[in-house]
Amino acid sequence: MHDVVTRNITRALASMCLIALIAACDIGSGAGQPTQAPVITPPTQAPATAVPPTDTSAPTQIPTNQPSETAPYVQCWVTTGQETVARRESSPLADEFGTASAGDQTLALARTNDGWLGFDPGVAQAGNEGRARLRWYQTQGLSFTFDPVGCENSLPVVLSLQSLQNGTYLASGLQEVTLTGGSYTDPNFNPANTGRAIFGVSMGQATAFGDLNGDGSEDALIVLGSNTGGSGTFVEIVPVLNVDGNPQPGGSIQVGDRTPVNSLVIVDSVVTAEVLVDGPNDGFCCPSVHETWTLTLVNGALVKQ
Repeated sequence: MHDVVTRNITRALASMCLIALIAACDIGSGAGQPTQAPVITPPTQAPATAVPPTDTSAPTQIPTNQPSETAPYVQCWVTTGQETVARRESSPLADEFGTASAGDQTLALARTNDGWLGFDPGVAQAGNEGRARLRWYQTQGLSFTFDPVGCENSLPVVLSLQSLQNGTYLASGLQEVTLTGGSYTDPNFNPANTGRAIFGVSMGQATAFGDLNGDGSEDALIVLGSNTGGSGTFVEIVPVLNVDGNPQPGGSIQVGDRTPVNSLVIVDSVVTAEVLVDGPNDGFCCPSVHETWTLTLVNGALVKQ
């Protein structure tokens, strides 16, 4: 009996020690304590930055000699610093499109070496695309700001209409002349002097802009009519290449005497010219035959296909 009692007391003491040991371990480990939810720190939000209004239409594409591997396209916004006249082309002789107020903002898309800035006016223009959609500011002597700063320096450099109207050309292959505002007259004209064989030259209304030689830059076509002192006016189509934003005339193609060029179009370096030429029974004064010519630039000169 004494041994049985002793064993029961020993088991009871062992159980009490085990219970005390487990309780001490639970307190030390924090077991059984309520779980606290982790603290989530929200990410720091950058302050809002004002941005120009987004143009929902695709930007007008202007040919550029910049390779496709360059930095991604960045919209260049221009803001006028004063009232500024906008013209339909890059020449002081071009028709006015309107007057921008100080603070007006538009999307700049092209520039010229003689100070013109082409922009998208952001208004509906049925049938106008490419360069025909642009309107132009003359920036010389005026104040403009650009966003991002300096973005104007990344705009494609194109030929201005003004540079074509004031260009130097080999008129009818006879004499080099320099136009002023699209025309030339020699006050010392002398038909007996081969160096002064051209009395006058005028630039026609038909012009076109586009890539003629496949280098990615926007070139131009113009029409010249040259008078050698008689009743005739000898018409030619002249290619003008864009060499780092400067006009470089190439070899022209003769159309005829008093033969109008009604329109010129450049697509994929191929020229389509709508011309009016002499028929078999026409006099020199009065061409009556409509023709469509296809031209390409070969070794720097226009060639009829």
